[in-house]
Amino acid sequence: MKTMRNILLGLTALLIGICTIQAENINKQKGRKSGNGWSSIGPANVSGRVLAIHVDINNSQKIYAGTAGGGLWVTTNGGASWNRCTEYTGSAAVSAIAQGNDGRLFIGTGEGLNSYYTDPGVKTNISPYGIIGDGIYISNDGGNTFSQVASTSTWEAVNSMAYDKKNNKLYVGTSEGLKVSTDNGTSFVNAIAGNTNKTFDVEVGSDGTVICALYSGNGDVLVSTDNGSTFNSVCGTDTTKLPSVAGRFSVAIAPSDPNTMYAFAEANYGQFYGVYASNDKGVTWKQIRKPSPDGYDDPMSGSGTYANVISVSPSDPGKYFVGSRYLYEAARQGTSDNYSWLPRATNYTNSKSMTVHAIFYTNQTIYIGTSSGIYRSTNDGVAFNQLSRYLTNLQSYSISVANDGRVIAGTRENGSIYMMNPNGPDAYGTDLGLFGDGGKSVFSLIKTEALYYLSTYGIGYRRASYSSDAQNPSQWYGNTYSLVSSASATAPRWAPGQSNINSLSSNYIASPFIMWESVNDQNSQDTVTYIADKDYAPGEAICAKSARNRYPIWTTNPNSDTLHMKDTLFVKDIVTSRLFLGGGPYKLSASDARGIGASVYMSLTALNYDVTQVWTCVFRTKDTTEQVMDLAVSNDGDHLFILTKKIMSSAYSIYRVTGFDQYRSLVDLDVSKMVYDSIAGIFDDNDRRKLVNDTLVYETVLALDGDILSITLDPQINDNLFYTSNSPGGVFPRMKLIKNATTATLSTVDITEKEGSGIPENVPVYTSLIEMSNSNIAYVGTELGVYKTENFSSSSPTWELYNEGMDISVPVFQLFQQTQSIPGTYSVTYDGSGTPATIDFPGVSNWGIIYAATHGEGLFVDDTYKKTGIAPSPGPIVDVNDNKLKVYPNPTSSIIFIDYVLESLNSQVQLNIVDVTGKIVYTKDLGSRDAGAHSETLDCSHLPNGFYFINMITGQHNKVAKIIVSR
Repeated sequence: MKTMRNILLGLTALLIGICTIQAENINKQKGRKSGNGWSSIGPANVSGRVLAIHVDINNSQKIYAGTAGGGLWVTTNGGASWNRCTEYTGSAAVSAIAQGNDGRLFIGTGEGLNSYYTDPGVKTNISPYGIIGDGIYISNDGGNTFSQVASTSTWEAVNSMAYDKKNNKLYVGTSEGLKVSTDNGTSFVNAIAGNTNKTFDVEVGSDGTVICALYSGNGDVLVSTDNGSTFNSVCGTDTTKLPSVAGRFSVAIAPSDPNTMYAFAEANYGQFYGVYASNDKGVTWKQIRKPSPDGYDDPMSGSGTYANVISVSPSDPGKYFVGSRYLYEAARQGTSDNYSWLPRATNYTNSKSMTVHAIFYTNQTIYIGTSSGIYRSTNDGVAFNQLSRYLTNLQSYSISVANDGRVIAGTRENGSIYMMNPNGPDAYGTDLGLFGDGGKSVFSLIKTEALYYLSTYGIGYRRASYSSDAQNPSQWYGNTYSLVSSASATAPRWAPGQSNINSLSSNYIASPFIMWESVNDQNSQDTVTYIADKDYAPGEAICAKSARNRYPIWTTNPNSDTLHMKDTLFVKDIVTSRLFLGGGPYKLSASDARGIGASVYMSLTALNYDVTQVWTCVFRTKDTTEQVMDLAVSNDGDHLFILTKKIMSSAYSIYRVTGFDQYRSLVDLDVSKMVYDSIAGIFDDNDRRKLVNDTLVYETVLALDGDILSITLDPQINDNLFYTSNSPGGVFPRMKLIKNATTATLSTVDITEKEGSGIPENVPVYTSLIEMSNSNIAYVGTELGVYKTENFSSSSPTWELYNEGMDISVPVFQLFQQTQSIPGTYSVTYDGSGTPATIDFPGVSNWGIIYAATHGEGLFVDDTYKKTGIAPSPGPIVDVNDNKLKVYPNPTSSIIFIDYVLESLNSQVQLNIVDVTGKIVYTKDLGSRDAGAHSETLDCSHLPNGFYFINMITGQHNKVAKIIVSR
C-alpha cells in the first residue's frame, strides 16, 4: 500500500490539473458589451514624466500635476497621495497649467517634445514624438468640471502658459506660435503679428513684461515691455545679446524684480550652451554660466532639446534653478555677476539622474516635475522628498508576466520595474538597476523565480532570482556574441566584441525577446540519465530531473524487475525552453565590407545558470541594413515568425522559420556562418543546415501599410498571424490577418483585412492579441487606448473602445495574455535511508488573465477570461512505454468507460479508483486478460464530486488516468 501511495502522490501534482474551463464573462458596468474591464496594478511608488506642476492660489494643499501620458492629477493633502482628475477628459498629455486671478484653471495639452520634430505623436519604436494634444481646457469651479475651448481644439502642442495677473491676459506657447487671450480663454489671437514659429516658453513679470522663447531652425527670444503690444528679439551676434546660433531656450523673469531675466540655452542636438542674465529687461545680456571644456557640471548632457526649464526664486532675484538631464541651483554672490553652481540631482533622485521637465517655485518651497514623478523641497532646494504616492502615470513600453502575476515593465526613463505582488493600486515596484529606458523582458514558467530583461538597444541581463545579482551580457551571452550599441549606432545589434558596428542609426529602442517552453515536449531528442536513489518496484513512480532547471519528469520503472539503488535508467527529457533574441546588422570588421543582416539568436540553456551559454543563430537576412523588430512563436513551438525593417527603405518584411520540432541538433539549426558581401552576395553557409530559415511570408508597400508595429499569433490556430501598423495619412488598412501563415510564401499568402469599423483614422495600432479560448475575440492597443471586438472572424469586425478602468485615452504599447497552462508539480529525491525530500515547482495561477502596458497610466489587468480552478496539464503524462489508458466521458456523472491495451497473454488486471489524498475508494479485480485491446466500465455514481485517479495494475505496468466526477 505504501508503494501505491508513493506512486499516486508522485503523480498527483501533474494529474490534478484537469478542470472545468470556463471564462467569467460578467458584465458589471453600464454600457459594456462584455467583460469586467481593467484594474490598475500600479506601480504605486514609481511615476512617469510630469510636465507641469501648479499649486492652487487659494489652497496650498491642492496641487495639480500635468503628466506626459496619464492626463491631469490632483492632490488635496499637499502631495501625500494623488488621484487622477477623472473630470478632465482631454488629451493624455497635459503639458502646461495656469490659473487666473479669479481661480479659473487653464489646462494646456499636447507635447511638442523638442525643437527638431514638427509632428507630434506617440514616442514609439518608429517615431520619437510626444502625444498629440487637443488645445486648452478650462475649469471655473476648482477642478470639478472642465470644458474644452473650442477654438483651440486643433492645437496639437501647448508647450507653456503664463497668466498676466496685472492685465488679466493668458499667454500660450504653442507649436503654431505665441497666442494670447484677453477674455479668460474664450478666444485667442496671435500675440506676435505674422509670427507662427513654435513657441517653447513664455513668462510674464509682475509689471506685465513678457518674455518668450521661439524656435525655427535656431532659437529666438523676444521681449515685450509694453504689456504685450509689441515684441522685439533680444538675440543677435553682439556680445550683449543672446546668441542667435543657439537652439532651444527656456526663459524666466524674477517674480520680485521684473527687470531681471534669465535664459537657459542649448546648442543644437541637446548640448549645453550656457545660462544668460539680464538686469535691464532684456536690453543687454551676459553669459553667467559657460559649458565646462571637459563637460563637467553639465545640466543638459545631450537632453537640452528634450527637457529645458528655468525658474527664479520668488524672493531672491539672484537665485535660480535650471533643469534638464540634471537639476542645478545657482545664486548670485553679493552684487557681483559671480554665481555659485550646485548640482541638486542626487538630492532628489537617490543618486540616479532623472530628466527635469517642470519647476514650480513658491516661497522657499520648490516642486520638481521629473521623468520619475514629483519631488519637493521645503528648505529652498537643500533637500528633496518624493511626492509620487499613487501618481500612477508610469510610461511603459512593454510588460512580461510570471506564473503568479509578478510583472516586469520596460519603461520610459525608469528602466525595468519589477513588481513582486501587483494585486492592486498599492502594489510597489522595484527598479532593476537599468539606466534610462527599459526594453523587453520574459519570465520562465519552468524556472519561475528567474528574471530576464533588456535595456534599450539590446543589452540583456538575467537573474536566477530577484535577490540574486544580475548577470550582465558578458557573463551570460558568452564570448562569441554581444549585443552592443554606440553613439553612432543606436539600433540593437549582435557583434563579436564591441567594436565592429555598422554606422547605421535608428529610432528603434527595444530588441525583441521571447521564450517558448514546454514540460511535455514529446518531440524532444534529449535524454537524461536517472540514477536510482532507492529500490523501485516494477511500475513504481520515478522522479527524473530535466537538464532544464532540474524540472521533475515523472515516469515509472519500465522494467519487469526491481530497479535497484544506483542503477541507471535513460529517460526522455520532455522539458524544453528556447529563448529567442532579435538583433540588427553589423560588419565583420571596420575595414571589411562583408556584413550580417538582421539576426535572431536562440539559447537552449538560458535556465541553467551553472553552464556557459551557447547561442545559436537561427535566422539571418541578406540585407545588412535590416533589423529585427518583433518576434512571435507558435504554440507548438515549431514556427518562429520574424518582423524586420530595412532601415534604408523603411520597408517591412515578415519571415518564417520552421522545423524546430523536427530539427534539434545545433548544427542543423545554425546559420551563423552566413556572411554577405555587398557585391558577391552570400559568402559562406552551413551546408548541414536543415532548418528552413528564409521563407518570406509578407512584405509591405510603405504607402499602403505604414510601419508594422507588432505581430501576434492566434493561440488556438497557428496559421493565423495578425499584424498591426500605423496609418499614415488615414490610409487603410492598419490590421491584417494572414490566414495560412505556417505554409504561406509571398506568392501564396492569404490575407484578410481586419480594419473593420470603430477605430478612428490616423490612430496607430501598437499591439494586439487574439483571446486564447475564443478566436472570435481580439484586443488591440492603440494611441487612444484599447479596442476590442467580439466578431474578429467577420470580414468587417466592429471595434469598440474598451478603456473602462483606464478611463482615459492613453496609448497602450503592449497587451499580454497568460496563455500557458503549466500545472504545479514537485520533485522527490530519496536519501540513503529512504527519506524523501521534495521541491515544489509552482504552476500557473493567472491563466487567461490579460495585461496591458500603458504609456502614461502604468499597468492594468483584465480578468474577464481568467480560467477558474487549476490550469490543466499541457498533455498526457506518459511513462517510457506509453500509458495506453483512455477514459471517457470525462467529466462524468456516473458511468466511465476505460480503454486499454495489454501486450502480454494472461495478464492479471486490477482497477483502483483513488482520491487526491492517495486513498483507494474503490477496487475492481478484472482477473486474467489476453493481449490486445480491452474496454471496461466503472460505475462512479456513488462517488462525491471531485478529482480522482484510475490506476490500472497489470503484471507489467501501473497505468494511470485522471477523471472528474461532476453532477
